Amino acid sequence: MKFALIDAEQGLPAPVATVAEMCRTLDVSSSGYYAWKSRGPSQHQKDDDALAVKVLEVHAKSRHTYGRPRIHDKLKKQGVCVSGKRLARVMKTHKRSKARNRGGGPEASGAEVVLGGVAARGEVA
Repeated sequence: MKFALIDAEQGLPAPVATVAEMCRTLDVSSSGYYAWKSRGPSQHQKDDDALAVKVLEVHAKSRHTYGRPRIHDKLKKQGVCVSGKRLARVMKTHKRSKARNRGGGPEASGAEVVLGGVAARGEVA
């Protein structure tokens, strides 16, 4: 995480500090930063990316209605062995954690909608 912070800072048009200064401040070695930067993605990350492609395919085939439990079942039927927690994490990082809300919203349940401190009926909340 510290190396990613240094990398993001160096990507700015006018970095505030040099790599050596940032490494000293964050208590990491500059050689460690450069080794991290030259390294490719880990096998775990590659596996997650491949899983994300499969998840997006299943999600698209369901017309974007399937959530984690159904996607997990479909992947199991396809022979993909993955835990529910890992699947949820991959879906969360790819912004596919939930299906759209098909309910009527809070208005349908009779609840008050509060927007910016003002209740739906014009009263101050």
